[in-house]
Amino acid sequence: MTNGQQLATSEKIKQGIVFAVAKLIQILPLIGLTMIHSGQSVASYMPYILFYTALKTGLLFVNSLGHVQNSFKITSISMLLAAGALLLLAISPWLYLTDMAAFILGASASVIMPTYEGVYYHERVVWKWHLMGTEIKTLLAFSLITVGLLTIASHFSYRFVFIVIMLFVLIGFIGMQRFEPFVKQLDESVFVEQTKSLNNLELFVWATAMAFALRYLRRIWCKQCER
Repeated sequence: MTNGQQLATSEKIKQGIVFAVAKLIQILPLIGLTMIHSGQSVASYMPYILFYTALKTGLLFVNSLGHVQNSFKITSISMLLAAGALLLLAISPWLYLTDMAAFILGASASVIMPTYEGVYYHERVVWKWHLMGTEIKTLLAFSLITVGLLTIASHFSYRFVFIVIMLFVLIGFIGMQRFEPFVKQLDESVFVEQTKSLNNLELFVWATAMAFALRYLRRIWCKQCER
């Protein structure tokens, strides 16, 4: 495959689906998380707080492991973790598991978009990209899907919302696995050796500790509310 080859329509569609997942995974879970406890105390919104905390700090964990060399694998792993967390949010009756799943989901979501941009760049060096009919239709479809999902979410329980988002993520994951072999960087390791950043790892640990300290406060608040 040579530089400048025209990108096929089927590949554009695959790219559009995965881009939609990579962008919406940072938005759609917020809908479900705010639906869990309506009109209750701040402590009831702990899953939302944990998701947002991890969303802003999760990428530090990946960065602390070293410079990403195989962004395809990192994106794939993050999508699977996000799907698993969404399933747990949909079926778990326990607050502790819900909080943990919300945190994992936020960390995964923080990784998916920037690492997928690495996959996208890997393809750009091979194919031409022009804003033509397919791209414009994809943009329109992306906007309509977003509005549609927001509308659907307002009529169903938060558990159903998490199931829908999980299926959405899995569709993106499956589409990504069907990319051309060269995009998957099959011969490259996940991280470049000897590039670990201890400072970033320490920062992530502190952010995680703060998040779960809030979780502990939630437990105290809930006990006081019961009194």
